[in-house]
Amino acid sequence: MSVVHLPLSWAQQLMENAGGSFPPYGSQEWVQLADDDRRKVAACVAAAEAWRTRNFRADVFDFTQSRRAREIEEARRPRPGDYTGGPVPWDRDEKGVGTTDTGGRGGR
Repeated sequence: MSVVHLPLSWAQQLMENAGGSFPPYGSQEWVQLADDDRRKVAACVAAAEAWRTRNFRADVFDFTQSRRAREIEEARRPRPGDYTGGPVPWDRDEKGVGTTDTGGRGGR
């Protein structure tokens, strides 16, 4: 599936027919517009076009990473109880099989 990066013709026409400039979607100026104001609808269409083409405006949206990148970064953070030390020391038993040192607390 390919994305056409230019505004779609109907969207471009709707934004042009808004009667001049319009505030960014979600801004305080946008909230203050009447619900039947063409500029309010045009701002919604402009935001949808920006989302569709992933062409976010830095002054309105702050998406420095993708959602998946943020999820991976969060998953890599240590949690309470995680072992944060270095390598785990391994001892060899009589058969040459590696075992962890349980410090006399049982285990293998």
